[in-house]
Formats: sequence, structure tokens, C-alpha cells
Amino acid sequence: MSFKLIKVENISKEYKENVILGDISFKINAGEICAVIGKNGAGKSTLFKIMTGQITATKGQLLYSYSEKRHHSIGALIERPAFFREMRTNTEKIAEILKLVEHTNNKILFSEFSLGMKQRLGLALALILTQIY
Repeated sequence: MSFKLIKVENISKEYKENVILGDISFKINAGEICAVIGKNGAGKSTLFKIMTGQITATKGQLLYSYSEKRHHSIGALIERPAFFREMRTNTEKIAEILKLVEHTNNKILFSEFSLGMKQRLGLALALILTQIY
């Protein structure tokens, strides 16, 4: 029997009277690759926001076998990167992660970043967030 990493059981999300997700269930075992495919508006981003603790499900549960800290060891880039002015973490770790994602030019203003630069920075943020908690 393989080690279960994530198990999603009957997750549903409703906003007012609109059902965004209806009884979604699946499991991901260690070493497996999972893809979520669907049309625009199908609820893919909503599912990932639930899995990362950004929003709560209306019903259902998530089981994370590797940690009791549920969402805190998951870093994710959903839709577009969001950055926070008051986020604090280890500056040495930030420099290391920025180098890892090949984003070391700090002379350009964020407003002038290309989409690719913003995505690399978003990936760095996801990696940094996994280090904070």
C-alpha cells in the first residue's frame, strides 16, 4: 500500500446559492503527479484555494498525511502572484530562493516586471511561504 499524501473527501463550495464545487473527492499518493483540468469557471482555482487554506470549503474535508499543520507546508501560485508589504521572513533565505528562481535583478520596479518575472517572483513567494510556517 502506498503512502497517501493528500486526500480530498467530498469537498463542496457554495457562494450564496451558486454551487462552485460539488462533492469533489480524490487522493494523491507520494510520488504521483496530478493534473486538474476543466473549463473556465469549473472551480479549479477554488479547489486549490481551499487546499492551501486561502478559503474554506462549505463541506467536506482535506486530509494531509504528512503534517498536522494542514495548509502551512503548502506553497502555491494560484492565478497571479499576490505580494504583501508586511511579510517578514529570513532575508538570507529570500536571497537564496530568488537566486534559485533566477530573479536576482533588484533594480527594476515591480510595476515594470514582465509577466514571466512576476511568475518567477510568485514561485519564489510560494517557496518562501513554505519556509515561514
